[in-house]
Amino acid sequence: MDRITMRDAPGEDRQAAARGACAGALALIALAAAASTGCFNADKAGQAPRLTTVVKDWRDEVVYQVLIDRFANGDANNDTNVKPRDAAAYHGGDYQGLIDRLDYLADLGVTALWISPVVKNVEEDAGVAGYHGYWAQDFTEVNPHFGDLPKLRELVDKAHARNMKVILDIVTNHIGQLFYYDINRNGQPDEQLMGSGTSSPITRTTEWDPDFDERGVQSFTSLGPSGPAPLVWVWQPEISRVPPWPPEFANDDWYHKMGRVTVWGREKQACFDAGRITAAERDSDAYWGSLAACHDYVRMQEMLGDFPGGLKDIKTELPEVRQALIDVYATWIEQAGFDGFRIDTIKHVEPDFWRTFCPAIRQRAAAAGKTNFLIFGEAFDGDDELIGSFTKDDMLDSVFYFSQKFVIDDVIKNGAPTRRLEDLWKTRIPNQDAGQTLHYGTNPQPGGVVDASGTPLPPWRLTVNFLDNHDLPRFLYQNQDRPGLHIALALLLTMDGIPCVYYGTEQDFSGGNDPANPPQGTTTSCTWHIGTAGYIVRVAPHMHLIGTSMKITLNPGTSKSSVLMNVPKYNFDYQKAYNLKKWVKVTPGETVKVSCTYNPRLAQELPALRKLPPHYITWGDGSSDEMCLGLMWEVPQNSHAKVDWAHPTGGLTLGGGHQGGGAPAWEHGSGTPTASTPSSTTTG
Repeated sequence: MDRITMRDAPGEDRQAAARGACAGALALIALAAAASTGCFNADKAGQAPRLTTVVKDWRDEVVYQVLIDRFANGDANNDTNVKPRDAAAYHGGDYQGLIDRLDYLADLGVTALWISPVVKNVEEDAGVAGYHGYWAQDFTEVNPHFGDLPKLRELVDKAHARNMKVILDIVTNHIGQLFYYDINRNGQPDEQLMGSGTSSPITRTTEWDPDFDERGVQSFTSLGPSGPAPLVWVWQPEISRVPPWPPEFANDDWYHKMGRVTVWGREKQACFDAGRITAAERDSDAYWGSLAACHDYVRMQEMLGDFPGGLKDIKTELPEVRQALIDVYATWIEQAGFDGFRIDTIKHVEPDFWRTFCPAIRQRAAAAGKTNFLIFGEAFDGDDELIGSFTKDDMLDSVFYFSQKFVIDDVIKNGAPTRRLEDLWKTRIPNQDAGQTLHYGTNPQPGGVVDASGTPLPPWRLTVNFLDNHDLPRFLYQNQDRPGLHIALALLLTMDGIPCVYYGTEQDFSGGNDPANPPQGTTTSCTWHIGTAGYIVRVAPHMHLIGTSMKITLNPGTSKSSVLMNVPKYNFDYQKAYNLKKWVKVTPGETVKVSCTYNPRLAQELPALRKLPPHYITWGDGSSDEMCLGLMWEVPQNSHAKVDWAHPTGGLTLGGGHQGGGAPAWEHGSGTPTASTPSSTTTG
């Protein structure tokens, strides 16, 4: 690994130092020349779109959260380092895959998409890929795994053509792991174990992700303490671990340099270790947040510390840093036409930042023609007062309603009284109780969100309600309570605020914490009604997977039940059409059930998909590699009969009045189309 030490050069000189370190590489020279402006390459991307406002009232929208990499693979040309069997790797989802599924989403009742971050990321770190998008390296470039800027614009344009809004996920708190702290000053990133374990304790220090130190991370050599640890920016272009872009972000002074947050799960002990509370307070039954000194220490770490995993914390209190972040993200609105922002890790940024950032973003969006621009944020915390605090005083329009999510879980999954919800809502909704304490903003944000008549809306009316998302286990994880899910979804879609559904919830996805909440290796069952009489002579599953078992049953659960095909696991060949022992006659009203247990096939086998005989009737366009969907049918060539099987039974619809068909399982290692549910029921 080539190392670039940039700590001695100010500002843009650091970028020059970075380039100079590899000046002999022609590829680097070409890269530097192409990116020399530090901004979007408009000539390459074509003309920016003309922006218009496409939303009337955000409370009428149904938001659908999509983790781009895990939704659908529509373009094999960008499948670099794609490993669908590896839960921590890229799986191949891209903008084209989402474009291909817009009609499915429209039929489902989705009216707004929240897509994961689009910026170029560190390719991988410690064996985990940056498929999620939260490890920014270049704020001005589209992540090439997902497509390019023209393709991103196409996605937004085609969504808008369906009256579907697009919300972009952004990060202002941190960048990816692009530098390390040279604690022992030897010029290379080390991980050290010190101490004997007998006469001295064993301590571990990693220079990529050292523990929090409010003095700033300190260096220490064999001779003893050696002052603040220098930062070393690395150059590993093979995994996009190079100094950030625009070049001003490669400035040591733009980062807090205090090491990673270490208080979570041990708040009182951490506060005691830091001298903030006494031993008696530590050992008491008092909640740590009720101890003012401990609360302040925890919040200090959260706002100044690196996010665990080596994500370097940006010094957002600097005016020049704030302006740089405003510029890069306002440019994404201007270049791609987004309708709103979901902002990551807002509790890790000082509140005053939002009083600068949010008004500036609204002004830039409005100047470009985009008003009613929604800004909501994620504070992953059950502290309702903390969450609501970000909606006051010229800050965000809304927040992810985490406190409500945890209460809904307790009520529906654990049988807690519904009074818990009532009590929570009384901290948000005015005029419920005399003397009530309100945690959420009651005044509209200047230049913020309005209703269909143009009346400004206060944040307390705009909370984004959700059941699960990419940071949490799925709602059905560890408890396959589908009736409970339907109750939760009915609540989600009928309460005030903005409903947000995590992709795959409509298909009963049930994975655990990331990366398992896009599940791998899943059992799926789908049932189709037969609408027209005909004969089935050959059947092949339309999924193109390996490591798969397949069972197809005619009229399951009845006296006429018969198994048409049963191929054991790992014997299934997705390129083969399986001949039945005899022709099977089907008549209107009968059903065919497909059950499969599988793992996603390797991406490099996609070309074999093109070789399948063209006369098969398929559901879908055959471009995806992660489906377990339906059947390919063939009827006698001299027969006019056919099989009519457009949709599986059931399927959730999102929002009142929307009529959706069955939900294809488009996620790698996907889930099960749901059975019939109330029409009012619906990854947030």
